[in-house]
Amino acid sequence: MLTPFPSFSASAVPDGRRPEPRPPTVLRGEAGGTGEALERIIATTGTRATVAAVVLLLTLVGCAPGTPDEDSWRADATRAVGDVASAVQTAQLALAESQSDHLPHAYLQSVLVDAERTSGMAAQALSSVQPPDVERQRSSEVLDALDEATGLVTDARIAVVAGDSEQYGDLVTDLRRTAEDLQHLESTLEHPPS
Repeated sequence: MLTPFPSFSASAVPDGRRPEPRPPTVLRGEAGGTGEALERIIATTGTRATVAAVVLLLTLVGCAPGTPDEDSWRADATRAVGDVASAVQTAQLALAESQSDHLPHAYLQSVLVDAERTSGMAAQALSSVQPPDVERQRSSEVLDALDEATGLVTDARIAVVAGDSEQYGDLVTDLRRTAEDLQHLESTLEHPPS
């Protein structure tokens, strides 16, 4: 059991004057039944303003996006483009197989929902990374391509869920072209901009 030493409080000053600052509270007690005495000193030496300033500073520092170096950004961009290209190719293959009646409709829906989620997560992850100055223009182009590809996968999912199989042929063509464009973009990201 912890027993505090006496400390000063506001009620100890009868005439309403501002009380003296409280000294640190020292608690003494037993440690976990081992019989050894444990002294715990809980010092309340910081002011509320200091604590608030530290919390605010940590919050602001934690919210500021870091700017990766050029190689790190290119690696992130290459990974995101590759992930979206993979999702586009998965959607394209699933739709093509569905046209040949090789996939059950429920499985096709599941594949397209997963492809949409994967492409969206990859695009979102890259969009939250601050590009280095030298890669700003290319970042904009990459994000535009990822948005277009993700939108196309969404269109395919909408058509499949709605059972609009007449659109499958055009979607397969568009998805194939988009996948090729993304693969080309992925290969250009291996090197710094010219």
